[in-house]
Amino acid sequence: MEFELNHEQKMWQKVVHDFVAMEVKPGAQHVDETATFNWDAYQKMASIGLLGLNVEEDYGGTGVDSVSAAIAIEELGWGAAVQPYLSPRTTDSAVPRSPSLAART
Repeated sequence: MEFELNHEQKMWQKVVHDFVAMEVKPGAQHVDETATFNWDAYQKMASIGLLGLNVEEDYGGTGVDSVSAAIAIEELGWGAAVQPYLSPRTTDSAVPRSPSLAART
């Protein structure tokens, strides 16, 4: 079983990484702090094939394989991450505490 990315996947990773570094990452903190959406980056995503990753090309999508879709999602996550996904700030309000745990804090 092969666990290395093939040449096409490595090229795709570079294209997506470079796009995210230029279009998503610079504004990620602002988007996070203001709870807004980066419409400019979203509109540009279509030009490199980031919309409709698993939709067949015949129907207007990119039609990439599952690994390539995961690569794109990983790179987008890298660029959009401003804080850890499960920081104390988010888990305190999002994750319900059990009564026994609440009594200890």
